Amino acid sequence: MLRKSLLFLIFLCVSFLGDDSLATGADSVPQEEATNDDKTCVATENNNGECDASATLAVDEEDYEYYEDDDEEEFYDEDEEDEEDEDYDEEDIYSYEEDYEEDDDEYEIEEEEDSDGSINYWTREYWTTEHKNQNRTIFDLWFNLKCDVLFEKERPIPTTEQFEDAIELYNDIFEDEEELQIDLNEKGFYVPVEVKHVPMKGRGLFATRDIKKGEVVRKEVRVGRFYDARDYREFVLNLEVDFACDVLQWAYTILDADEYYVGVDLDEASICNDGGENDANVVLVTDEEFKKAHMEEGDKWYLYEVAARDIKAGEELLCLYKEFDRLNGWEQLGLE
Repeated sequence: MLRKSLLFLIFLCVSFLGDDSLATGADSVPQEEATNDDKTCVATENNNGECDASATLAVDEEDYEYYEDDDEEEFYDEDEEDEEDEDYDEEDIYSYEEDYEEDDDEYEIEEEEDSDGSINYWTREYWTTEHKNQNRTIFDLWFNLKCDVLFEKERPIPTTEQFEDAIELYNDIFEDEEELQIDLNEKGFYVPVEVKHVPMKGRGLFATRDIKKGEVVRKEVRVGRFYDARDYREFVLNLEVDFACDVLQWAYTILDADEYYVGVDLDEASICNDGGENDANVVLVTDEEFKKAHMEEGDKWYLYEVAARDIKAGEELLCLYKEFDRLNGWEQLGLE
């Protein structure tokens, strides 16, 4: 009886060990080794349901990144981020560029402010033309001719020959437009003047005799007028470089009725510095009777400049730029 009992126990043990070896045999992969960092699961009879749930979670989380913010858990959808980026590109990028340019402009203006508070726009930081080699704007012309380099040194006093050569070139450009021609035989100044260097200021125009208040100083007969930007470009690019740079600095824009033009004084008047409203001693005529008597001559219309007060010999003549210069004319003519 005892032997039968022992045999029965041995049989049970062998049976039990045999079943367990079938489940965990040498050819089967241990569950721990089969589970990697991607949460891949090996299904068994006991854990099949849990494995399915785990596998599903692994697939769903592939397109998500996990973030913690203020101890809260949330999922962040990368596809949604891409959609938001596309919206930004389409709607906000131009406003961003405009804001950037405004900030950049403020920075440049602050950097280029002179000691007197004025701004020097003739610096390369302001040269922003897209196709700079085409000489489209006055800044293209200025920097392509390297005028900024020339103006680092003291400028020479222009000669009579240089002014006359420029007038001849101008007349050649407007050969078929008689009303714009300049008569070389007619002098503009009614009083004797000379050009001299002024310390800390550059060149200046000076009276060589006393001039009484109201006396005519100049008749504007030697003025080049360019209603078309192409003509002005042609004129500048065919001048000797040094003189061309002077012209670019002297030129201004005028509103004639409803049309802008570039004006260039092609005589010593181009050297007249700005005195502002307080110090200008040479101004355009405002007296109506004088205008009627002098300003209309045939088909041409001439302006006159007179002494605003008594001027002593050796005193610098100072003009009033605001009487004639219109800064927005450069843009209207396509030169800025």
